[in-house]
Amino acid sequence: AFLLIAAIANVWFLVQAIKDVHSSAHAEKDGKPSPPRPAALGILALACAELTWVVPCFVQCVMVFFGGHDGPWAPDQEDGCAFQGFYSQFGSLAGMMATLQIAYITLKLATKTELPSSKSVICSTIGLFGLAFVVSLLPLVGVGEYKYSGEGFCYTDFHNKVQMSLMILITVPCFFAVLGIYTYVLARTEWQDKFLIALMMAGYVAGWILWIPGLFIGISGGAYPTGYMISGAILGHAQALINPYLYGYRWRAHVAENYGHEGKGLITPSAGLLKATFDEN
Repeated sequence: AFLLIAAIANVWFLVQAIKDVHSSAHAEKDGKPSPPRPAALGILALACAELTWVVPCFVQCVMVFFGGHDGPWAPDQEDGCAFQGFYSQFGSLAGMMATLQIAYITLKLATKTELPSSKSVICSTIGLFGLAFVVSLLPLVGVGEYKYSGEGFCYTDFHNKVQMSLMILITVPCFFAVLGIYTYVLARTEWQDKFLIALMMAGYVAGWILWIPGLFIGISGGAYPTGYMISGAILGHAQALINPYLYGYRWRAHVAENYGHEGKGLITPSAGLLKATFDEN
């Protein structure tokens, strides 16, 4: 039931993000509040990243429900483990980097400085998905492997030094960069919905609070306490319901109202110049 609700929520998230990209291109014509196009593209990237693991996870769970745990798609079977491990690692890495991109856009909006161009957001999105794909492909071609955790799911091999080194190099800087940016926005800018920033920080920390230490436990060859893996998985899965609300609903609405075409302030690159719009009040 959880994954069904999460899948529906994230499909809705994706649809709204696509609508924002379309409406941002016609904002002046339609005269409706809409997130600036770079922000709309950034939120689309995050919606896609969430969907890449939520929907496959739901489909696999349905297949296991009808096919049984002895079927080939069960996570403790070779094919099922490889399938689940790939989309889980790909989705989590892409989602983490896409969140960093949204944090950067949030900082630019909050400080009313020039937003990255739409082309820049598209290029960085292609880059982050490409990096997540390459890292997630490595266990399928012999660099480490996807392993059953013993607690109901498959993920990358936490004791493979190459895999853990790559994960640490990506996730640790992203984790602290996102927290640093949101802390700055919360403390030093005029972003109106400070409670939203606090919620985004709390949700982000909750999703990764066990995985970051887990990477260092794994690369050092340590053992995980019973229940550690499944606890991390539950907290990570909770993002599937949290993010559609925080980013798909509240963040989008706040940006459209305060920084969109009809909003209070927006600075975007245009023909090499800065184009600024501010509410006289």
